Amino acid sequence: MSMVENLLRLHRWHLEERRRYLGELESLAERLRADALRLTTANDPRVERLDPDRTVDAGSGAFERKSVERRVRLEHSLAEIEAEIVEARGAVAEAETEAAHYELAAAQRTSARPGAILRGRRLRQSVPSALAHRHGR
Repeated sequence: MSMVENLLRLHRWHLEERRRYLGELESLAERLRADALRLTTANDPRVERLDPDRTVDAGSGAFERKSVERRVRLEHSLAEIEAEIVEARGAVAEAETEAAHYELAAAQRTSARPGAILRGRRLRQSVPSALAHRHGR
């Protein structure tokens, strides 16, 4: 395996790791949104309760205050996660560019090998269209 192929493999691995991390962040953001929504609707007097026997007791003020504090912390965490998602998307885009660069270099290296002229022509024809498709061009 050549150095270019090793670098290509490394950049593909980096790309997959960044995509996985982005997916985990997006999943975490969805869970935080669901928790915040659940806390919001749990404290909303207009929402019909599933338990009709539930009555407001004297200690509900402290519970509601803690619930509001928790929701505020969730919303703060969600804002931080969304900022990380923006950064992670940028990292994914950068990793895609790097991987495409090394894919092109590997394709050019393959086409430059003796006896691989026909195969290289196929690669030169297919690589730019594959790159253009991946990057929306």
